[in-house]
Amino acid sequence: MMRHLIQWIIYSLLLLGIAACGDADYNKDAYVPFGSVDELSYEVLQSIKDRDSDRFLKLLDNQQVVNDLLDKASGDDVTDLKARRESPQGKRAESVRRLAEKQRIHAFLAAGIPPELAEQLPQLSSSGIDFSGEKPFAEDSPAKLQNYVLHVNTPESSSYTMGLTIIYWNGYYHLIEIDGYLEKL
Repeated sequence: MMRHLIQWIIYSLLLLGIAACGDADYNKDAYVPFGSVDELSYEVLQSIKDRDSDRFLKLLDNQQVVNDLLDKASGDDVTDLKARRESPQGKRAESVRRLAEKQRIHAFLAAGIPPELAEQLPQLSSSGIDFSGEKPFAEDSPAKLQNYVLHVNTPESSSYTMGLTIIYWNGYYHLIEIDGYLEKL
């Protein structure tokens, strides 16, 4: 009995310690976080296979994580970026960027998938995801900006790639940009 009590206390303290190590500025409920890059890449591939633009856009709905990180970051480049972002022109540019992103995804899923690939969408599979680089999100930022290349294959062994830009923060991965849509190798 005493042994179980001691184990319970140790586990409780461990969980409290892990929770205390988390970033207090991190607001998981405001973001679309993934526990692993594999989980994130699976969701990207599924949204393509299903031609589900709403699902795809939801995966990219991480502007709040960018805003929160910029609000906590320092440095001249970040100060300039914050000032531009808050200006009327910056707000307009962000609105235009988001609209363009939606249009790109809708166009890609509706008509941009190569004809030879369109019939094979349900059979697409990932042959892996490669890490291609990392840098700090900003000066003094707790987050990292990471780049990955998702490899997609058809049943006939045709290979395609898709670049993913991800923010890694507080142990979670957040998709913020797609760099190229199923480019044939």
